[in-house]
Amino acid sequence: MVYAKATLAGVASFLGLLIIPALIHFFAGPQKATGIAVVWAGLVELLLSPLFWIEVFCIFALFLVASRLASKAARIVLFWIPAVTITSIGCAVIGLMTFVVLHFRRQ
Repeated sequence: MVYAKATLAGVASFLGLLIIPALIHFFAGPQKATGIAVVWAGLVELLLSPLFWIEVFCIFALFLVASRLASKAARIVLFWIPAVTITSIGCAVIGLMTFVVLHFRRQ
């Protein structure tokens, strides 16, 4: 179970920091360019940023500490609910993007 919690914490920290800033930039950022190429360029820029990986490590450490809390209620509120929610939303977004790319590539 320790490996499952660590894996879930890692996936949730990565997807959370990948999706949340992208959504904030999409809705609140300046809209100067359009197209999927802009999205992929921003994704590559984000993945190559050292600050992104430092933040992923810090959030991963927080999730890992929260997963080992002694209080069951605190562990559920601080680890299970956020980690499962972020992972589910992240997998849904990745699945949707994959579907859209594969669907429009055929036409």
